[in-house]
Amino acid sequence: MTEPSEGSPSDRRRGAAYQLAAAVSAAPGCEAAALGMSASWHILIRDLMSRSWIPVSVGFIGAGTGVSTVCGPLFSGALTEHYS
Repeated sequence: MTEPSEGSPSDRRRGAAYQLAAAVSAAPGCEAAALGMSASWHILIRDLMSRSWIPVSVGFIGAGTGVSTVCGPLFSGALTEHYS
């Protein structure tokens, strides 16, 4: 159960708007970091893996990215519904 919050309803809405604005502002930074990490993984694979294993390794990176893109919002939505 949630505890009653202090302040008027307009104060609570304003607080929620500030939280949403902070989350939206942080999203592009997270995307940029993820894009940079993806490029770094490709560079590391090209340098460290043998030539025959490069396509398999890049395929695993692509599959992991795809699975996380689909399952991430589903899991976070389920956790949000369960614990809020």
